[in-house]
Amino acid sequence: MENRIERSVRRDITNKLIRALAMFIPGRSDESLLTILSNLNLWMADENEKDEVLAKLNAQIFNTPGKDIPKLLIDLFPFFNNLILNEIAVLFVTTLEKFPEDSLPSYIMNHRELVGTLYSYIEKPYLSNTSQTIFRHCIINSETFTRFVYTKGFFSSFIEFLTGDNLEQLITAFATYDAILNSHPDISADYCTRNWSFVQLQFKQIMTSPNYPVQLTFLPILVKFLTLEPCLYCLYCYLEDLENLKFVFYLLDGSSKKVQTQAYNLLKLFVVNPKKTKTIKETIASNKKKLARIIRKVQMDDDAPEFEEERQEVIMLIENM
Repeated sequence: MENRIERSVRRDITNKLIRALAMFIPGRSDESLLTILSNLNLWMADENEKDEVLAKLNAQIFNTPGKDIPKLLIDLFPFFNNLILNEIAVLFVTTLEKFPEDSLPSYIMNHRELVGTLYSYIEKPYLSNTSQTIFRHCIINSETFTRFVYTKGFFSSFIEFLTGDNLEQLITAFATYDAILNSHPDISADYCTRNWSFVQLQFKQIMTSPNYPVQLTFLPILVKFLTLEPCLYCLYCYLEDLENLKFVFYLLDGSSKKVQTQAYNLLKLFVVNPKKTKTIKETIASNKKKLARIIRKVQMDDDAPEFEEERQEVIMLIENM
């Protein structure tokens, strides 16, 4: 059949992979390892293969005692070229999408040190994208793994990767942070509600970064999180903090039009909040002329008629305070 690999190639393929890893020499063994990984991916992606056969193959990769194929692969990342890294990423992503609770997420939870290994690769430019792609897909496809990330402190420690001024690296890191925060809102909301004092400090630390790319990338993630239904408690806690409002004012008054647009989306939440504290209301009222002037100049990517209606409504609410 088309795209099917020969029986002789499939036979004992995981043991072939283990032997190839044990004897791997960078630059000399690349081709043979790449061939095995490519064949493994072709087999796993074969739509004509029986589900029970693929489940058995998945178990051989992740659940065979003493073989530890995922750990061998991840530990050897620094010695692999990009082609091999891409095949490994495909293998991990394909298996976890087919078997989300019985593949890499569960393996990592039983080998917790691998999170530290993947985190250590984030700061290495040629490994960062692969390691974060794998980690991100574990989060997106597994609620159990996401809960593990929160309860074991891996969410709180991820903030160290959200600094710097390299836009490409920041976009990748914030995509992972977005996945942790917003993929499973019931889990993230529960954690953030119980640990709001700490989470709020972390949000402030990120948002007050002097680096423009950090602010630009973080603001839409924050707005998305605060407006998720399970996050209502966090939303009201955020909106009653005067320091948050004052920093939104600061961003609105800045020189970056893109940051200004994202800050406007955050300001709207303060304005329409039905539970505004007296202090918040008075602060908005005392700045209403300046706010109205700034809001009139805010430009969205798509200035649709509904945005203009919303803008006028926000201005009216501010002017009536």
